[in-house]
Amino acid sequence: MSLFDTPEVAITESKRGVPGAQLVKQIAMGMASQIMAKIPQGDDEFLSKVKASQTSTAALDELVKQECGDALNNEQVATFDHEEAQKILKSNQSNRSRRKNMAMTQANYVELLTAAIAEWIVRTSCDMQKSAMAFGGVARQAMEINEDTVAELAKDQEALGRAIRNIQSKKSTYKAKHADEDYEQDEAWQQLLAQETMLKAARVTVPAGRRGVSIKKALQFIFDGVGETDSLGKDESHQIIEACRNLSKGVYPQEFMDLVTDRNLQAAAEQASEVNDDVYSEAAAE
Repeated sequence: MSLFDTPEVAITESKRGVPGAQLVKQIAMGMASQIMAKIPQGDDEFLSKVKASQTSTAALDELVKQECGDALNNEQVATFDHEEAQKILKSNQSNRSRRKNMAMTQANYVELLTAAIAEWIVRTSCDMQKSAMAFGGVARQAMEINEDTVAELAKDQEALGRAIRNIQSKKSTYKAKHADEDYEQDEAWQQLLAQETMLKAARVTVPAGRRGVSIKKALQFIFDGVGETDSLGKDESHQIIEACRNLSKGVYPQEFMDLVTDRNLQAAAEQASEVNDDVYSEAAAE
């Protein structure tokens, strides 16, 4: 199994003068080194977890907690005041996010792993567990998509839409990073597809007025590909009449709504990608 990309890329980190940050990084680097030392003799299950952690936030968190355990709780770090802990936490979150979007060389993965460990050292030692509300009401720590979280999201269709767009964005990123690979059978890719399917299944009929939704377009969808009236069979005629009757009641064909939603999600993902590209370009220019 090839775990890392090549060639290695030298990266210079900017130094930040946050008190305690160097201590946390040193502890995290030691733990990261122990995990990396296990790779040469690691079994398939362990290597699969390492591979998954390169693209999945949840998998990376799980790997860190599994491998580091109680060592994440550090007495010295526990003495940091809240403001200092917050600054160190945000710094490592930023580094972690940046690293995840870079070519996953071994050197970059060590930095990603170190940042993740540092984040969890601060969280565990300073009792700052993930509790930020994501997707309009579901805690970020609970967003390992399952039946419970989907049921919660289904109560807020806007939050559900944001969750779907988040998965769409992850899919776009994954496709871009693995464009030269046969990624469609990857476990991480299959997991994204499964999560997207679960979330989409929780959608309800979208009311008229949403972008791309109109009676005219719905009628065009219903009659798309339909032949001459005198050539229609009984079943096809019945389906068309039933669809039009439902449309008169404000109930749009689910296939039409799926098509509109997918197009909107794709447009949103492309727009978000363009924004990110602009941000990275500006950052590089600075």
